[in-house]
Amino acid sequence: MEVPRQQRQQRVLQCACQGNTVSALTALFGVLGFVWTKLGFPAPPLLLGFVLGPMMEEHLRRAMLMAKGDPTVFVTRPISLAFIVITAIIVVVMVAPVMKKRRGEITG
Repeated sequence: MEVPRQQRQQRVLQCACQGNTVSALTALFGVLGFVWTKLGFPAPPLLLGFVLGPMMEEHLRRAMLMAKGDPTVFVTRPISLAFIVITAIIVVVMVAPVMKKRRGEITG
């Protein structure tokens, strides 16, 4: 997924010079991608967030409407509870080494 820098800049400039809304959005995302790359953010998780975020929001809203606003439906159903527990375990496994490393840097 690595595009040479010169090609990336040329494509962004080319799209920005066309002058329509789609081109302006393409140029904006090109600039955002460049900034995120310089700041060290990985691209695939950001793209997944942009694509899946609105869909997750819509389905959460739909589930809450079906449950009449009761959020306990997510922990009383076994499949939902399993997904929540698995997600929590993954987050802890991913964050724990980073926290340990930072704690070691702070203390000495």
